[in-house]
Amino acid sequence: MALQDLSEGASISDLEKAIAYYEALEDYEACEGILRAIKEVKESTINSIKLKINEIRENTRNSRKGNKDDSI
Repeated sequence: MALQDLSEGASISDLEKAIAYYEALEDYEACEGILRAIKEVKESTINSIKLKINEIRENTRNSRKGNKDDSI
């Protein structure tokens, strides 16, 4: 959720520190996600980033609802 972190005030420098942390853990998928978020932020407007975050949140909510329905 690096995009969300950025929208809540984290800096790109903060995310670069997180990359170093995840590299030390050899969690390269996390590194890739953070790098994608940084690239998207550098290429996007604030409004398009907010729309993307809202889309991710909505998809997460919908998938959670689907999982609850499946367990009944």
